[in-house]
Amino acid sequence: MNYEWLSRYLLEKTGVTTDYHPEWEATRYSVGGKMFAMQGGDKNGRSIFTLKLEPSLSDLLSYEW
Repeated sequence: MNYEWLSRYLLEKTGVTTDYHPEWEATRYSVGGKMFAMQGGDKNGRSIFTLKLEPSLSDLLSYEW
């Protein structure tokens, strides 16, 4: 899956920086040195994009999907 649109959206936000983490083979998105998103792949080679959420929202979305 192509997440280029999401990457562009995040990088438009004030203070967002990226770096590549070779051990994870993933691009990390941070604000103020704190990672909030990651784009990479899972152990089966599928493309993934993870976002840090408030626990209550994370639980709700996990339940719905």
